[in-house]
Amino acid sequence: MNKGEFLGSFAPFGYAKSPENKNQLVIDEEAAAIVRDMFRWKLDGCSVSGIAKRLNELGIPAPSVYCRQKFPCKSKKPLRNTGWHDSVVKKMLCNPVYLGHMVNGMSRTRPELGYTTERVSREQWVVVENTHEPIISQQDFDAVADMFRVSTEKFYKENGKYEDLPDTENVLKGFVYCKHCGRALKRVRNISFYREYITHTYICRYCGGVEAQGTGKRIKESELLETVSAVVRKQIALCADMESMIERAGALDSNLQRQRSREAEIDHHKKEISRIDNRLRTLYMDKCDGLFDETEYVRMRQSYEQNREAFTVRLAELTAEQERLSAMAIPNNQYITAFRPFYGEKTLTREMLLALVKRIDVLSDKQIEINFQYKDEYEALVVAAQESKAILTCEGEVMAG
Repeated sequence: MNKGEFLGSFAPFGYAKSPENKNQLVIDEEAAAIVRDMFRWKLDGCSVSGIAKRLNELGIPAPSVYCRQKFPCKSKKPLRNTGWHDSVVKKMLCNPVYLGHMVNGMSRTRPELGYTTERVSREQWVVVENTHEPIISQQDFDAVADMFRVSTEKFYKENGKYEDLPDTENVLKGFVYCKHCGRALKRVRNISFYREYITHTYICRYCGGVEAQGTGKRIKESELLETVSAVVRKQIALCADMESMIERAGALDSNLQRQRSREAEIDHHKKEISRIDNRLRTLYMDKCDGLFDETEYVRMRQSYEQNREAFTVRLAELTAEQERLSAMAIPNNQYITAFRPFYGEKTLTREMLLALVKRIDVLSDKQIEINFQYKDEYEALVVAAQESKAILTCEGEVMAG
């Protein structure tokens, strides 16, 4: 690492691996021209997000896509072009590799955390200077670095500037994602014109140029909370209705009798399958003992195997039906157990989201998809509710709606 050799699998955007030495970087002029443009735009006052937007509008492929197009690899995995991201642009503008210096150790793998990758502080990087031809001059690189430094100092100086204004709890923290790129949306604070109150907007600039022309996806937190609250409360009400229906059906003698009948049938089929398995094990020995010839042995074996298959299929059907009937026993269903504490709640809370929701995906047209917890248990509950309605109808109980 200290020798200044390139140790990565793919060269940084703007460079390529030397054909003579895979540990040596050489300039890729096509990509290097784009790198120079990025630094020039930044020096002209363009923001990081503005640079990403411009690159996407020009139709320039993102580094991962460009690398796959120009330097094909053996991987057959399809590569999704999500465009240029702000984070990628800033990382490139701060990378000393464009000064001709080799940088290694910028990240490390943590086996104790499931082999996750984490960034390493700049002080811990291994930098060997003047190992390859530079793309950017030291003067331009330093000027861009100064711009970032000033911006960072301004951010920390103004951080907490409006703490006296009333703010709201981040109820949706960790739940909101972009449907297009799969990344988490960022909650951005907005100060009113007269500095009277704070609002928030969820944004995603990562979904990039293909769909959003680099402008990103955004939705007001108030709109998002209103929609999520309505959907979650509707789901809670639905769960309460299904529980009530299932409780009434489960209390009927006809349902209890069906459960006992299915239990008896399941037990019978298991015993028959076990009996056939035992007979198949002894069948060959009986043939060897001369109790019947080869033809009779084959006929008997096929007959037993056909019977076993029939019993197995029917056992699966009975087991599935018994599971549906068992779902009518309310304590067995995790979906109901999770939703019951929130029956009648009118206000969306973080506790409610943590218990009931997996994630919230924001679509391109500001529509959202809410993925609830316990999907399998919910589907079992729906089937159980349908079974319950049929039972109640047969018993003569009229269901409203």
